[in-house]
Amino acid sequence: MKQKIFGRLISFAAAFCMMTTASVMCTEATAFAADSQSTDEPENALRFEVYVIDEETRQPIPNVTVRLEKRYFTELPSSGDHEYTGEVEVLETWNTSYAEVHLSVAYEYTPEKPYDVFAVAYDIPDGYNWYGEKTAYVWWNCLNVYSTLETGHIRLQKDKDADFPVVGTYTKNIRVVDVDTHELIPNLDCAVVNKSTGEEIYRWNTSQEPLAVVSGLEYRFEDQTLKNTIEYEVRFLNMPENYIVNYMGLKDYSPIYYWWSWYESGKTEHDEPIELYNTDPDAPRDPMIETTTPEETTSFTSSTTTTTTAATDITTTATSESESVTTTAATDITTTATSGSESVTTTTTTDAATTISESASITTTTAATNGTDTDLPQTGNNSKTNILIAVGALLLTAAGAWAVASSGILRRKEDEQ
Repeated sequence: MKQKIFGRLISFAAAFCMMTTASVMCTEATAFAADSQSTDEPENALRFEVYVIDEETRQPIPNVTVRLEKRYFTELPSSGDHEYTGEVEVLETWNTSYAEVHLSVAYEYTPEKPYDVFAVAYDIPDGYNWYGEKTAYVWWNCLNVYSTLETGHIRLQKDKDADFPVVGTYTKNIRVVDVDTHELIPNLDCAVVNKSTGEEIYRWNTSQEPLAVVSGLEYRFEDQTLKNTIEYEVRFLNMPENYIVNYMGLKDYSPIYYWWSWYESGKTEHDEPIELYNTDPDAPRDPMIETTTPEETTSFTSSTTTTTTAATDITTTATSESESVTTTAATDITTTATSGSESVTTTTTTDAATTISESASITTTTAATNGTDTDLPQTGNNSKTNILIAVGALLLTAAGAWAVASSGILRRKEDEQ
């Protein structure tokens, strides 16, 4: 009796494993079919990943309604700009309480009918604003996207407990230097001017006064927009032809800023180095920002440290918690390292042999490149389907062995002998 019960249990377990295996195989087949379909997306397909976060804490904000919209426009050849036609197509709507981050489905971009994509946040919760407004948005000009995956953060600000308007004065210590040599630009006539009224606040010559201390500049924050409504700029009265302002490529002026965060921290004096860029192709450049020569490059990532040296018979070792990679090359090798969303280009190797050894398990690594995720190859036989098939086979073997043993065939053979 016990043998029959035991045999039936083994048979049931084997049947369960085989049914589970079939289910997993069907699931994987469905996923594979979905992946196959995703590869059939239109050539100009776009995806949008949208977050709504607190600007200070960078934490997601719940209960915000977000709508993804197409806003169509027409080109203005005379100005190179475009204007919206008023035609809006709602693609998706969701609430951040149900999805902290939303990844939309793919949409095809049609150059013959161009549009921008807006992610608009409505119903901003009490205690938050978006530069003084209760509706926030982030948008993408689809003529200039560089990746099929675009990420946008709608950053909301907490309401400030302040008695607006907030007014006061501050001081700027201004020095005008070459961005590459870090040396003072000599004999440059400069003036600090109130941008709204045109009033000249202070004038100096850089040779006579290398560091201009400009005091009595005013700030005024009107409301929750936290925008300083009194703006100043440094104007260059005799800017050399071969120089431009490194910030935004401006030619004759550079803006002066005073931020709310400085007011909150009590900062009333601030150094303002203004950097100019020498457009002369033969001008000296800062060696720290020049392209690194291939003779020696060191790159770091969050989980992998890679050191590469271009020489003959070199060995590069990258280690992490679960794997080590050893690469041996005969000549000139450059290794790719990725950090965040930036990557270093990989060049070819000659007669390279790669050995991968596991210390715990080999895992799939994802590298972010220009907003897209790329899965690196995964080695090792760790498929759930294969494991279930192996367990089912062992149980079926055990069930067969029990059936033979309980049938009495072996006992009869022994009696006959």
